[in-house]
Amino acid sequence: MQRKVSAARPPIGRSGAPAPLPFAAPDRRGTAVAWKGMMAQDPKITPTQVKAPHGARVMEIHWADGHRGVLPHEILRGYCPCANCQGHGGTINFVPGGNLDLREIEQVGNYALQFTWGDRHDSGIYTFRYLRSLCQCDECKPQFQPPHSK
Repeated sequence: MQRKVSAARPPIGRSGAPAPLPFAAPDRRGTAVAWKGMMAQDPKITPTQVKAPHGARVMEIHWADGHRGVLPHEILRGYCPCANCQGHGGTINFVPGGNLDLREIEQVGNYALQFTWGDRHDSGIYTFRYLRSLCQCDECKPQFQPPHSK
């Protein structure tokens, strides 16, 4: 199951009202709020809120264990897990470059997010565990070790 959140406008349901989403579409200020519909799992990798303000270069994910993850777009794009960026080997490398404008966030099942960047690159599927490992908050950044395998 995939649900898409467009940076331009939320999906519309049959009645003409916005369709319900597992996380809210960006509001007029450009921030996403309140994750819904998640199955119970490890609170460290269960998002409760995703914030991705339009024009910002940082995304925030609030996790069920109370942690507030900080994910700069440069880190998200640089560690894109897709085969085009990383090849088919087991090691994940930082790949600089690419457009850092986050255009869309799409939920993939109950385990991941997929992003569409300003240059339309959209093939990376970021599991919640992987997103948590990329955190650059003040607590996590000093201990940050780039992911070693997919």
